[in-house]
Amino acid sequence: MDEKASIPKTRKCLVSRSPLPSVNQVDLLALYLSLGKGVREQRFVSTAQAADIVGLSQRTIQSWSDSGKIQAIRIGRKQRICLDSLTEYLKQGNEQ
Repeated sequence: MDEKASIPKTRKCLVSRSPLPSVNQVDLLALYLSLGKGVREQRFVSTAQAADIVGLSQRTIQSWSDSGKIQAIRIGRKQRICLDSLTEYLKQGNEQ
């Protein structure tokens, strides 16, 4: 069974244009840890990978994460960006 297909939609990364008032880091980390390595690397990317994907600076991605515009988790000293969150944030920016 595909691990990605078994994740309930309620556990998908969510985002809004304004800073998220209370990102539940525990649930986001639980989602991250529940995924197999391959799926995890597809859904949660480094800030450098996210910057390359969208063609922006790594600092911009870090700033968006720090301000709550996109969801990320810390693993040690590094951030892993929720790609679903980044994609949704960019889509919403293009719709306005």
